[in-house]
Amino acid sequence: MKNNTVPITDHDAARSARNRANAAHSTGPKTEAGKKRSSLNAYRHGLTGQTIVLPAEDLAAYQAFTRTFVDHYKPVDIIEKQLVQSLADTQWRLNRVAALEHNLMGLGFDEHSNSISTEHPEAHAALVTIEAMREETPSLAVLGLHTARLARYFEKTLKLLKETQSERRATEAAQLREAAALYQMDKKQGLPYNPSEDGFVFSTTEIETFIRRRDRLKAALHRLRPEEKEVFLLRQNGELTFEEIARLRGSPVASGKTLMRTAMRKLKQIVQDEESSPRRRSERRFAGALSA
Repeated sequence: MKNNTVPITDHDAARSARNRANAAHSTGPKTEAGKKRSSLNAYRHGLTGQTIVLPAEDLAAYQAFTRTFVDHYKPVDIIEKQLVQSLADTQWRLNRVAALEHNLMGLGFDEHSNSISTEHPEAHAALVTIEAMREETPSLAVLGLHTARLARYFEKTLKLLKETQSERRATEAAQLREAAALYQMDKKQGLPYNPSEDGFVFSTTEIETFIRRRDRLKAALHRLRPEEKEVFLLRQNGELTFEEIARLRGSPVASGKTLMRTAMRKLKQIVQDEESSPRRRSERRFAGALSA
């Protein structure tokens, strides 16, 4: 058997020794300033590298705060995730501004509490507060401008997120209706249906669930009053605004909104009652037994 071992030369040994010596010098920041800069890395945003959480703030609290936004808005793709992250960061900064205002006033109160003398405690507190506000007016004005800018950015981002999610949901709904139609067509012909062959990401179970809910909703619509059914269909299927519905029906906008709320409440109750019926519970238990 041939020996493939490569002999270690004096040159290789010297190079290894130099590498070990260099590594011994690379043990991280030594000065306090360097350590502080290094500690900030834990507070930097994962996507942008910007420092969002200040050293005096709690990184865990920021992460939990961000999770509440993600759990509420449930972003799907990278665009929605970025918009939700921007919302969380902006609201975090807005909360910080409010804390800064309180801190400024507290600092001013502490600095002027001994400079004003009065026998009445409430009058003393009021005068000290006014003096603190007068001294901190420039800083408070800057914070006010900063708050207004952040608030506008938050509203703009929230509007864009809602529009993006609405467009995505509308596309998904249209695709699900198309998949359901193809599924039922193949089912009538006794053919198996594979949604992925038509480019859909839905599973067969999701399509079947959609069909069942759609059929139950159609049946429930017949139990609404005619005017409730009309407004519901114009709003949901026709995608008309309440102003457009009011013009079509020749009725006030408030009337259409009331009818829509009533229709939604009735439909929700009808569906819930059907879901909790003994027949429906028996069907679910039977389906679960089959899949077990």
